[in-house]
Amino acid sequence: MIQVRPHGSAIVLECAFPIDSADAFGGNPELVATAGAEGAGLLPVIRTASGNLRQGDVLLLMTDALAQWAITQDSLGQAPWTLLLGLTQPEIGPLAIQERATGAMIDDDVSLVRVALA
Repeated sequence: MIQVRPHGSAIVLECAFPIDSADAFGGNPELVATAGAEGAGLLPVIRTASGNLRQGDVLLLMTDALAQWAITQDSLGQAPWTLLLGLTQPEIGPLAIQERATGAMIDDDVSLVRVALA
């Protein structure tokens, strides 16, 4: 889960949970699995967090490949948040293909859900 917030004309990373660094993803991060049986053993590793949400904030719920890419891009000063907020469903596949071809994104499933606070 990534929380972004408008700041002037920019969109900035407010919080990333449970992983907030691209280096922390590794090969098998302790995240909710997309395959049913793999998620069965996750109960002992579930973590929680609390924070503040403001009007205009957006929560980005995404699979690990996309989250790792986005956090890496942010750490490089590339500000991927405006791109991710503007993507349409048909555009996410071509973005993943393009970023995989450059080596910027690992070859894994990619899903994105945006929740905007009005």
